Amino acid sequence: KQWYQRRVAITAGELLQTQVTSTERDTIEVISYLKREDLAKDQMIEQLQNQLKTLRQDSRKERESLIEDFTYQINNLEKELHNKKTEVDNMIEELARVKDFRRKKKKVPTATLR
Repeated sequence: KQWYQRRVAITAGELLQTQVTSTERDTIEVISYLKREDLAKDQMIEQLQNQLKTLRQDSRKERESLIEDFTYQINNLEKELHNKKTEVDNMIEELARVKDFRRKKKKVPTATLR
């Protein structure tokens, strides 16, 4: 009878040891899986941060290029506007001289013009 009880105790102990070993193995597998997942997520975060950095740099370069292009266009338009304003001012002066000439011409007798 003792031998049977000992054998049952040994078998129960072996079974318990097998369960503990299996649980430890499962725990190690879960921890390893979680570490791999964590590493993959860290790599994804780093990749996304690099993409964001690149996008910000590209956006800054594009913005600077647009500013440069529009500044160039504005300067050209301002020069063109200044030239047109100068032309208009010259035309106004010339028109004033023509009007003055016509007014003076009316005052001068026609006999002296011939």
